Amino acid sequence: MLTRLEIYGVIALIIALLIGGVVIRDRIQKAEIAALKTEVANVKAQGEVIKKAQEVTDKTVAKMKVRGKVNVQDNAKIDSVVESGDSSAVDKLLRDRGMLGSPPSPAKGRPAGRPRNISP
Repeated sequence: MLTRLEIYGVIALIIALLIGGVVIRDRIQKAEIAALKTEVANVKAQGEVIKKAQEVTDKTVAKMKVRGKVNVQDNAKIDSVVESGDSSAVDKLLRDRGMLGSPPSPAKGRPAGRPRNISP
């Protein structure tokens, strides 16, 4: 049979193992909690990025809708000018859009004719 000292030693060993297990489990849980906090922070950051990206996308879509309306109005204007058959209006429209060169401007500088340094 075991003596009292041996029994107390076994009880002390069991208690030490239990305390060690609790300490190890506590450290593991703290590490898991820290990892989860980091993951939550990352998810929040991703949510903010997604929110900003959605705002930018909404603004871009709104601009595209406005541009689409402007294009429809421009196309209607072009159609009406072309259907009118007025060639000067068509030329003006093409010039305004940069599709037709501007009419030739008079030459700059001295006018053609006699040179100035020759006396009469």
